[in-house]
This record gives sequence, C-alpha cells and structure tokens, in this order.
Amino acid sequence: MSRNFTYTSILSGLKPVMWQNQPIYRHFSKLRNHLRQQQELGDLYAQIFAEPFVEDSSAGIAERATWRLESFEEMPQSISELPISEQTNYRSILVRNINTLLEYSQKMLESENSDSVAWGQLINKSLQIPNDSYILCGENKIVLVAWGFVSAQEGDIGYNLRKEIAFNPFNIHRAVVPFEPLPVELNNFPDAETSNQSSAELPQPEITPTTVEDNTTIEKESITPPVINSPTTDESDKNQPVASTSSTHTGETKIIAPKAPWWKRFWWVWLFLLGILFLFRQCGQSSPLPAAPGVIIPIDSTKISLDPDSVRYIASDRLNIALTGTNKDLHEFAKAFKKLYDDDNYQIIYYDTLTYRLQLQVPPNELEKIKKALPAQLKDYQMLIWYEGIFESRVIPSDPDFIDQSKSWYHRMVKAPGAWDYTRGDRNLVVAIIDDGFDLTHPEFVGRVVKPFNVVTHSSNVNSSYRGGTHGTHVAGIALGNADNGIGVSGIAPACRFMPVQVGDRAGRMGSTAIIDGLLYAIHNGASVVNMSLGMAVPPSIRFLSPRRQRDLINQLFKGEEQFWKELFSMAASKNVTIVLAAGNDNVFIGLDPMQRSENTIIVSATDRSNNKAIFSNYGDASSISAPGVQIYSSIPRGRFELMDGTSMAAPIVTGGVALIKSINPTLTLSQIKSLLQQTGLPVATPNAYIGNLIQLDKALATASRGRAPTVECPDVQQKIDSLLLEIEKLRQVCDNYNAGDTLKLPSDGGNLNFAEGRWKSTTEIVNDDGDFVQIFFDFYTNGTGKITLQEADGTQCTAPLSISLNNNEFTIVQRTAAACVPPPQQYASYNISCKPDAYGRALCGAQNQRISGNNLRFNLIKIQ
Repeated sequence: MSRNFTYTSILSGLKPVMWQNQPIYRHFSKLRNHLRQQQELGDLYAQIFAEPFVEDSSAGIAERATWRLESFEEMPQSISELPISEQTNYRSILVRNINTLLEYSQKMLESENSDSVAWGQLINKSLQIPNDSYILCGENKIVLVAWGFVSAQEGDIGYNLRKEIAFNPFNIHRAVVPFEPLPVELNNFPDAETSNQSSAELPQPEITPTTVEDNTTIEKESITPPVINSPTTDESDKNQPVASTSSTHTGETKIIAPKAPWWKRFWWVWLFLLGILFLFRQCGQSSPLPAAPGVIIPIDSTKISLDPDSVRYIASDRLNIALTGTNKDLHEFAKAFKKLYDDDNYQIIYYDTLTYRLQLQVPPNELEKIKKALPAQLKDYQMLIWYEGIFESRVIPSDPDFIDQSKSWYHRMVKAPGAWDYTRGDRNLVVAIIDDGFDLTHPEFVGRVVKPFNVVTHSSNVNSSYRGGTHGTHVAGIALGNADNGIGVSGIAPACRFMPVQVGDRAGRMGSTAIIDGLLYAIHNGASVVNMSLGMAVPPSIRFLSPRRQRDLINQLFKGEEQFWKELFSMAASKNVTIVLAAGNDNVFIGLDPMQRSENTIIVSATDRSNNKAIFSNYGDASSISAPGVQIYSSIPRGRFELMDGTSMAAPIVTGGVALIKSINPTLTLSQIKSLLQQTGLPVATPNAYIGNLIQLDKALATASRGRAPTVECPDVQQKIDSLLLEIEKLRQVCDNYNAGDTLKLPSDGGNLNFAEGRWKSTTEIVNDDGDFVQIFFDFYTNGTGKITLQEADGTQCTAPLSISLNNNEFTIVQRTAAACVPPPQQYASYNISCKPDAYGRALCGAQNQRISGNNLRFNLIKIQ
C-alpha cells in the first residue's frame, strides 16, 4: 500500500534560487497545480517536485526543510547510493522525465503569451538542486528534494538538471530562444502574489519580425521600448541606424541601416582568406599532444583488468610515462612515438608540463608489449613507465545496529581533548583532503573551505560524482569537522582550513594520473598537510600469499611507478608538506602499493576499541603510526552522519593530529613529526603482525609546544645496544614464524619462575611531566620478587620492589611502592602488570596505573642480561 514519507535536511550551506523576489520553493502550489492540469504531463510529472516545508530562523533565513514524498511503498533512496545496475535504470528514467519537462518549458518560453513565458521560467529555475544526491528513486519513479536550492559556496555552480541532462532546445525547435528571458509577473494564477506594478506596465518579451534594408526577415527577441520624446538628435548619432516606433507600441520596429562600403559588405571573403592562411601556417606544425595539458580522460569501466602479475587492477588500455633525463621535450617525444605507432589506435591522451608526464592509450592486447619495448625504441629519452592503476577508497561500511552508540570514543583513545588544551589548529594552516568528492554544503565545513578543485573537470565543483562524495565527506569531517556547532562530533583539527580536492570521475573511479595531479595541486596551492585515504585496488587472492611472497612482490614489481612516487613525495617534503597515507584494508603487507614505498610519508594503520590491530588493517615495518579505524562516526552528504570502518578513517585522525602539531610548532620537519608521534604513542597489540604505535596527541602536543623535536639520548654503548634490540624486536614481529629467543616467553606448562630470571627491558618508554622519555627495566628473581628501574634521560634512576607470580599462563607483576628517585623527591606511581602469551608464546604485557584508570601501556620484554 502506498504511503507518504518525509525527507529532512539541514539547509546550512545552501541558498534558495530566487524568482520574482521570492525563493522559488514558495511557488510550489502554483507549479504543481499547473503541471497536473497539462494533458501531456499530469500527476506523474507534478510529483517529481516534492512538497517543501521550510523552517525559517528569526532572521528569516531558511534553516531546515522537510519534503513530503508521496505515493511510495518504501522510502526512496538517493540515486548516488544505488548499485550501478539500478543507477543506470533510474538515470534513463531521469533523462526521459526531465527532457519531457524541458520540452514543455521550452514551448512555454517560445510563446508570445507572457503568462506562458513565466511558466517556462518557473519550471527551468525549479530544476536546480545542490547535487545529484538529492535525486531520490524508488518503484521506477523519480522525485527531487532540495529543488530550488543551490550551494552557497562561492564558485560552486551547483547541479542544473537542464545542463546535466544535456538538453538542447535546437533538437526540438529551430527558434532561437534564450534560456533565461527577462522576468515577468505571473498573471491570473491561483494564489498569485500582488505586485506594486501591474503586468501591463511591465516590459513584455515578444517575437517580432524585424525588417532590414535587404528585405531579409529574421526572428529576434525584442523589448518594446517606452516612447521617449527627444526634441534633438545628438551629433554622435548621425551615422547610427535610426529606429522609428509607432505610438501604439505594437512591438514592430523598422531599422534603416546606411549602406556600408564594398570592403565591409564582402567581409566574409576576408574571413575566408584569413582562414586559408591560418591553415597553411599550421601545416607541418601539428603535434600529437592533446589541445591542452592536464585534461584527464575518464577511465572506461569495460577496460579494467588485473595487471599481468595479478596483483592490482589497472586500466588495460593506458600507460603512463615520465621523462627523467636531460631530454624532456614532450612535443618531440610525442612526434617520435607517433612515428613508431602512427595508427589511430595509439594515442597520447594526456600530458603534464610540470612533471613531464604523458599518458598513452593503446590496444589492451598490446599493453605489455609496448611497456617493455618503448624504452628501447626511444633511446634518446630516459623514462619511467607504469600502468594506470585503479585506486579505491580505504573504507568498510559499519552497521550501526550492532555497535555502541558512543560517537566520540576515538577522540578519547588518541587523547584529542588534552591536545586541544594547547591548540585547536591555526586558522591559516591549510589541510588538503584528496578523495572521490565532497558535499561542501555540510554544516561541518561551513566557513572553512579554501580553493576547492576538481582535477577531472578543472572546476571548483567537487561534488560531481554519482556517489555524492560520501567517502570524502566522511574523511574530511574526521580531520577537520567544525566544533561547537551543535551537530555531529568535532574534527581533530577543527580550526584549520579545508582544501577539498576531488580526484574521482563521475562514476567515482580514481586513477593514478588524477591522484598525482591532485597532489600537485595541493602542494602548489598552499596545503601544509595532505590526507590521501585511498590506495591500490588489489584482488582478494593477494591475502592468501605468504608474507615472504608478498615481500618478493614488493621488491620486484612496479618499480617505475615507485620511483616516480618517491620523487614526488621528496618534493613535497622539501616544501614542508606532510603527506599522510592510509595503509589499506586488505590485511596484507604495506608496500604492495608502490605509492607506499617512500620514507617521506606517514603511513597509518588502524586499531579497534581495544587497541588491537583492526582485523582488516594492512601491516608491516612500513607502518609509521596507528589510529582508531573501527566504528568511526563522521559526516556524510546531506547534513547526515554515519559510522564507518577502515584505514581511511584512521588516516584523517593522524592528519588532524599533524595539523595541530604544525599549528603549534611549524618548524618541525616530517622526520621529526614522525619521531614525535612514534615516541609519544602507545604500542598496539599485534600478535601476528606489526603496526606502529597508537598516537597520543596530548603528549605529542606537550612535547611540540616546548619548541623542540624529541630526541633519544644515548649516553653509553649499552643504551645504543638496547635501541638496536628494540629495532630487532620490531622486525621479528613482522615474521610470523620467527622464534624470538631474546623476547620473554611464557612457559606453556606453568611451573616455576626460572623462565623470567634476569634483567629485562620494556619495548615501550614512558614520558614524564617534563616531556622527557623514560626507559623501564625489570629485574626478576626466582624467589618471586624483583625490582623495577625507571631511568631518565640524564641518568637519574628511580626504583621500587616487585612481587611476581605465574598462574594459568598469566605472569603477574605487582609494583609494591612508588618508584623513588635518587636524588629525591621525584617518584613514579605504582603499576599492576599482567603478561599473557601471544600466538607464539611471547609475553604481551599490559601495565595499569594503580590510581589513574586511564593511564596504561603495553609492551614486550627484551632480555638484557
């Protein structure tokens, strides 16, 4: 049974389309009644426009709106959220219905009746919406919400259905009628607003015949001018056409033009000769390059396949080339290429003069042959050559029905509130988010956006994807969402500026060329931090390869692309631009994606609520740092919020943290920021795979605020050895089957305490109140006692007695008193420590402050002596 549904949206960031000095939505009743009364339209087309109920603020500004959706059995969905197969069906319905409306409105605009012209205007203006996510679909019907509203963002041209459907009035009628005739008053309509000026007093557009001297009649839209009684004619008007007007204002105008000299009357001959000369000059000067640089051709979805090694998805008809030697003449290279491959099946479809890149389009069955042969065929050029990789968002949808409803848990996990005691971000610091698209009308971004750019369309419209920018909007909200705006949760750096860069095409596909161009745009337009929550799309079979085989692939494949990314990231680092990458969600080694093989980036893995490695997160020694990536609550299009999982969500937490650090200490380099985050972070429980420490932003900001980068003091040789042992332990955790002999292991059969006898060092350091790092040592004795020693950077030692025991494979360490320092009075609080075996029997220890529940750490123990 059909029912009525409602759709509600916050209007912050939107503005109404105005017509006759009123918002267009206030003409809804007239519009619907008129459409219903037309025989060729009726209810089907009248119901395309959902009925609006708009709530205004005390200042008269539209703040919130609800649209009524009539005669649906189930709530319709946004077209951008439908599966591709359903999108195709509904887009064909959309094109058919909108074109019918536009044909009707065009007929009205061509009418000589002023009321009909007004109806044409009203329909055309009503077909403007902020973006295509406001097109709702269901049961083979289309309905528009937020119609008559557009983005208030400067430079955002919105989504005009007349233009998006590519409607062309010349395909219907031959008459030349402008899209926007001059506004006229609605006459004799039900509920028509009164006006201070009657319609008879308004200028009326008419199609009137205009006669010129050669007796040729043309159609021209003219506005009948008022009678102006001028007793004299200005001298400057003597050589101008003289218009005579009748006293009855019929709209007929005769223009008598003076006869032009012969050379003016044969202007077309001169134009023809100039054209011939231009063509002759172009002969021999043509270039195989496209007409303009930087124009990306969308990827054909039917030409996406696995690369020859079945490791990643690529565009099967494209190759990228970067010239690296002294000879970087793109035009000459293009000519040389076409001399070898002169068939039209071989084209250069893209080039970039900044990085000396080109993109070739070749037959898919020759892709690999050309990739291997081209460097030898064009020996005059040194080049890097690689596939056009297909990238994906690093997101996994999260089901809100099965999770804790607390929305800001990850802020507490990374200690963001403590960091905000130092800063919420520098308002002049710009953070770029490179992603599939964005809804800039969301309240989380109001007043924060700077220099939006769509790489594919070369425009400021960054919401041109059919998907509506869901992923990019969610990512941006995590890093930069507004604080104290009464909606959602705060971003990590809520005061910094937001540069949105769209690299997804209309279908949401992202290629490596677009991503490179997006990064270059951010670097050269003032971004200080760049988030890239995207990466190489890999097939599921990669997950079943052994770690050794995955390492082999990293060492063997995609070396040309790897080198290009390294050079690009090195350039970014030289300009003090910090790049943050998502590690990926395939539970494989980081680095299979050649974009992840540079030291000049921060690569972020994901953790869950228990500070364990998220089951999907990629791992390995290339993991710089970790952040929460499970059940992360953030913004999505149309003023809404949603929970999502993925390293895509972890990366912007780190991006926001880096923005805070650079806000308070802009002199820190990339390597110093990485070291700061790693050394102030907490270790993550990773029994089978290493990922970086969990960021702790309060400690990181405390250290950064003192104006110096963290350093690791090495006063003696033993401390240097300890540092190397820590690195060895890190590498050992990467290898699943390695028997780590120097790491404390718990006996599987219980027994005495002989296994623990000796001196051990914690793999985790703590930070004291002065912001200095403190090393932790344990001495265990077989009689169930021991000693903990905390050693500060200047050599000060603080000790306390321990009690130890082993019960049911759990090794318990109890600190019996606070650790007193020599010289006094400094001391460190007491901890209870519990160690349990991981999958390989290694002791994974967790320490809990006996007085402060939120103060805890995790570590392994390395044998010192």
